[in-house]
Amino acid sequence: MGPAVPHSFYDDFPAPGRGWVSTLGPYNEHLVRDYGAMNLALGVLLMSAAVFLEKRLTQVALLTYLAFATPH
Repeated sequence: MGPAVPHSFYDDFPAPGRGWVSTLGPYNEHLVRDYGAMNLALGVLLMSAAVFLEKRLTQVALLTYLAFATPH
């Protein structure tokens, strides 16, 4: 599941047989891949902040995550 198999994410998220995403309208592979890529990029940013522990990088990473998570 994930960016490598976007149709599976569309049909089965959060678990097989529970199509939360599929209720939002027709399948759009480009949209699902973009969402997966955004999550991957956010993960790289957060892991970089955790590894390097540089103050500015950590602040930017946490603010970026906050901007992503707040609307949800």
